[in-house]
Amino acid sequence: MMSRIKVLIVDDSAAARLALAALLSEDGELEVAGTEPTLALASMAREWPDVILLYMAALGMDDIAFLEELMAVRPTPVLLFSPHLGKGAEMVLQAVFAGAVSVLSGPDERSLHEKAGRLIDGIKAVARPKRPVAETDLHVQEDPGRGEK
Repeated sequence: MMSRIKVLIVDDSAAARLALAALLSEDGELEVAGTEPTLALASMAREWPDVILLYMAALGMDDIAFLEELMAVRPTPVLLFSPHLGKGAEMVLQAVFAGAVSVLSGPDERSLHEKAGRLIDGIKAVARPKRPVAETDLHVQEDPGRGEK
């Protein structure tokens, strides 16, 4: 049995963290926690997540600095949420250059449930980019020349 994927939601809004955590926790493969940005690195020092969901409301340089520091300490897959994808394209590019593996629009309350399945799939994809042979449909056959006599 595979271990659960540890997901850390980093968002200023406690309500948003709770809503997203409740939705993601419905998937039994995910172990979800949340924190505010100022406490994120301290929280991660206690238990490092497999994937980080980072909400960048203002797309400020503090968020970019956080990503750069995170990648310098321990590179970790970061999925970035931002409502400003069109307006802040330059900052989004800076976030990707700083280490974010994906940038997603939103989510807002209305679209959160609609995007949940894709988000869960994305988390699993970046946490476990390659499936072990034991979980695929491949079957390893013994070399016929090495069989028992």
